[in-house]
Amino acid sequence: MATRRPLVKVALAAAALTVVGLLFAATLRDVASAPYTVRLNDLDGWAVELSTAPDAPVLSLRPPRALPMALFDQVFQRTMTSLTSPTDPGIPLISRDEFETTLTGMVTPDELLALAREVGLETARLEPACMSVYRTTLGREQQLFFVLFELTQFGRLRTEVAELLVSRGGDASRFDASALPPALLVAASEGALIQQMPHRTDLEADCEAPVASN
Repeated sequence: MATRRPLVKVALAAAALTVVGLLFAATLRDVASAPYTVRLNDLDGWAVELSTAPDAPVLSLRPPRALPMALFDQVFQRTMTSLTSPTDPGIPLISRDEFETTLTGMVTPDELLALAREVGLETARLEPACMSVYRTTLGREQQLFFVLFELTQFGRLRTEVAELLVSRGGDASRFDASALPPALLVAASEGALIQQMPHRTDLEADCEAPVASN
């Protein structure tokens, strides 16, 4: 009987640790899936901008200054891990690779800028869909936190660019209008690199929490 009591105590302790572990994991899941919040005023007044930097998109939609940091702080408070924020945050509209491999000589950057304004990207109100956590598969797993938006003007711009390319004798098969998602990178694990923007379907599959406006 005496030898059984220590075994019972060990079993009870192990069961208690298991319960605590399950409760802790459940708490983490609840925290991760709780809505992120953005100010309603930060969902309009975005600016379309060109860039000549070799590692930046040719054309981007820039958010109000306070929005990226507010979202970054919320991600950090949930993860409590070492993260970095983009130095020049924005939603890529036309990537550098797309422009250099397909659009150069067919469409000028100024034409892209004018077209983005014509479709209403600077007057649109963005609708946040979710916070997507995209995990890279290159080497050690890294996390990239994107806010995915509903933005019809985004798709309209890219469709019109494709049509303009065709009208000027370009190869439409080399420009995929659906290749980029309307997504804003707000935080990433230190050292994480984006080889290319994830596809919208991948970001939708990785949605972990809604984003609500207040």
